[in-house]
Amino acid sequence: RALIVGDGPSREDMLKHFTAAGVADRVIFTGKLSGRRLHDAYAVMTVFAFASTSETQGLVLAEAMAAASPVVALDASGAREVVTDRRNGRLLPADASAAIFARALLDLIARPDRREQWSQAALKTAATFDHRRTTAELLHLYRELIETRRREDRADATAHSIVHALRPLLDRVAIEGGIIADKSGHRPAPPRRPAHLGRSPRPVHRPRVARPPSHLRVVTYNVHYCKGLDGRFAPERIARVLRDLDPDIVALQELDCGRPRSRGDDQLAYLGAELGLQHVFCPSIEIDGELYGHGLLARGDLAIVQRARLPDGGVPVIEPRDALHATTAIEGREIALYSTHLGLAHRERVAQIDHLLQPDLLGGVIGDQATIFFGDLNLVPGGQLYRRLVAKWQAANGHAVLRDVQAHAPNHVAVKTFPSFLPLRQLDHIFVSPHFSIRQVFSPANLLTRRASDHLPLAADLELHD
Repeated sequence: RALIVGDGPSREDMLKHFTAAGVADRVIFTGKLSGRRLHDAYAVMTVFAFASTSETQGLVLAEAMAAASPVVALDASGAREVVTDRRNGRLLPADASAAIFARALLDLIARPDRREQWSQAALKTAATFDHRRTTAELLHLYRELIETRRREDRADATAHSIVHALRPLLDRVAIEGGIIADKSGHRPAPPRRPAHLGRSPRPVHRPRVARPPSHLRVVTYNVHYCKGLDGRFAPERIARVLRDLDPDIVALQELDCGRPRSRGDDQLAYLGAELGLQHVFCPSIEIDGELYGHGLLARGDLAIVQRARLPDGGVPVIEPRDALHATTAIEGREIALYSTHLGLAHRERVAQIDHLLQPDLLGGVIGDQATIFFGDLNLVPGGQLYRRLVAKWQAANGHAVLRDVQAHAPNHVAVKTFPSFLPLRQLDHIFVSPHFSIRQVFSPANLLTRRASDHLPLAADLELHD
């Protein structure tokens, strides 16, 4: 028998398929379950089947394993973090056919010895998600971060002490140098004060890696108006993060321009100059010369096609939201760029995605137009709004117009970008049209990126093809 837990609009279609196959009497729909009843449902399962390719965390897989149920699943984000093929279940290729999936289920059902062995392994896997263990790991991470900060503070204090101790000597050298210069007629240059405890304002970074002309690196990064988790406004730190990434195209969110809170800096212009990239800005707030919004950086020329104010869905909002449509070129071929920063409320995002899919924005993308859509969307993969963005709302070359790079990168384990100090949510996204091959996707998580903003940057290496 098949036990199907949950409910939704697909239930009637599923029942029709089971009836047509003559097995409707062997299928049990339980509806939504919780608490003890859900636990009992897991416990009676011989094997747990999971054919989703959009799960983000694999929680149901861990729950099934906690009830000693081996799993048959597809190799996708969330599943591969829990299922180890032929150890605690089967992890089939993401494009496995229904027949292959069914054979894997039948084979496991027919092999009680293997099923018992994998059930025991499943219990051990589930134990790694025990709340006591994960809480201890979280506390350990916090202690490491606190100790790292203390070490840095001690190092800064030591550097200050050294500079203070050397100050009389440096002043004496300057005085004696002036006396010597007066006698010789040649005055040496005055001694330079160390810049920021001796650190270079432009730190040494990796040189640009030569890439084939059709290869490009795309980044989306919510920079939190260049305010780090240490409370410092440091656009030079954001520049250092981006310089290390060596991007060709960047979407940046939460940028200030001329605002007193961030020293009046034009942050996007500064970052463009530091990286040698062109820039265009899309302000969402303009008050008395102070601007706040999001923007684009690119190695090639950028041309603005449209700035569009997005609706708020009729709910109170913290800030207005906008979409930016611009173009750039790679090897003489035009690339359409769409960037945005969606709202926090669900109803707000519903209205904003409705607007984005209108013909004058994403809904107008044609089949031969290479397109990138990226930004902080404030939504996680797998939900209804996310699925609308990757649905075949206008098929191009037999594929959906937009593909999530994290879902289609080869051998990729999904990375999360928020909050930066302990990434738990996948809020930042890059979608591309089928004109791009996705070579790799990554999010650098180090001391610099964890401190520079409350988000980590998300980067994708792409190849543009005909």
